[in-house]
Amino acid sequence: MSPRYHLLACRAALCAVVGVCFSIVATEVDAAGRLVLGSSDNITLDQPRVAVELFDVANPADPESLGPSASNTFLLDTGANSILAFGPAVKEMNDLGYTTDGTFDELGVGGVTTYDVSAAYRFDFAGSNGIRQTLAGTRILSDQDENAGGVGSFNGIVGMPGMVDRVTTLDYSGWSGGLTGDLSNIYMSTEFSTTVPAGLGHRYSVVAQPKPFTPEGATSMPAWAPVPFLDATAADGSEAYSGEFLFDTGAQMSMLSEHAAFAMQLDTDGDGNFDNEAIRFETITGISGDISVPVLEVDEIRLPTEQGVDLVWTNLQLLVMEIHEEIDGIVGSDLLTSGWFGAVFAGSGEDGYIEKVHLDFRDFDTGPGTIYFDLNPAVDHVTPEPSSLALLLVGTLLLAAQLRRRALRC
Repeated sequence: MSPRYHLLACRAALCAVVGVCFSIVATEVDAAGRLVLGSSDNITLDQPRVAVELFDVANPADPESLGPSASNTFLLDTGANSILAFGPAVKEMNDLGYTTDGTFDELGVGGVTTYDVSAAYRFDFAGSNGIRQTLAGTRILSDQDENAGGVGSFNGIVGMPGMVDRVTTLDYSGWSGGLTGDLSNIYMSTEFSTTVPAGLGHRYSVVAQPKPFTPEGATSMPAWAPVPFLDATAADGSEAYSGEFLFDTGAQMSMLSEHAAFAMQLDTDGDGNFDNEAIRFETITGISGDISVPVLEVDEIRLPTEQGVDLVWTNLQLLVMEIHEEIDGIVGSDLLTSGWFGAVFAGSGEDGYIEKVHLDFRDFDTGPGTIYFDLNPAVDHVTPEPSSLALLLVGTLLLAAQLRRRALRC
């Protein structure tokens, strides 16, 4: 090859590489952005609730109600695989002929608890509009001696069996402007549908992956359904951990697993625990007992959306505990109601970050679901990530300069 031909070949290679680089620039300018919702309130204002009723349908023409009536308010809990009734609700149902025909070992934050498994009943439940939803041939878990598992005023839990095959809407917008004088809007609204309600232009969606956590060796199996997991990232300073976070409306505080916290180097003194780093300790009461866990401050949690935008909560206080090796963290109700504390109790005049959440679990028993977040328009401002366009242009120029020097040496 002559020197002149060799030089032309080098220049051709330079143009080809630069052309590819500019082609990349043209296709990468739509980089993901950040939508910073704001600081977490680090407190849950309310959790979704439903009214429930069991029916003995031995005589289908004349179903017999087993209640409960006075104790019929249950927590709607995406973090629960099954349906559970506690204390007063079980007492009411027992008085009306409620029977059980097996037992089941349930794993909770405090360990394993053995519950009764009911006979097969028709299970009805309804959201704020009172429209009944029905599950036929349903076996629920129950324990008359249980104190509602630490879920406040709730007398039981309706887990994912009540949300599979449906769209569930969690509506916080009734708090807009603060509480009314008669406190008729003190609770958030919960409703069920067969379709996803239309949005108003400020909607972001995330994919929810089902995990069944089906127990092995159960002698009697209650109603059971998978729970939803989201891709999420927790970050503190320069450290970050991306993993699978349980989307849990039954959790009053969001959580970070111990294995994630260690990976983020939150154990700053290296003593193998987070006692010295904790800002306080919380006693967590679950379906299997009480446990004291540390609370750590973390800079942010990010949820990547299908729209290419990360929803970001900042200034978080997270429980740190190890529940299961497949649970990297929990997105709880404290994040869903964040921003509303000021509107409801402080007269801030500013609504919360999220107006409504729609849980589309219509095919969740066979594949992923989708969770839609309808945002307060006032917070829907996307900040582009550090521009990939700028980074690629710099990279292109540097590469071009390097190849030019090589060409001149050819």
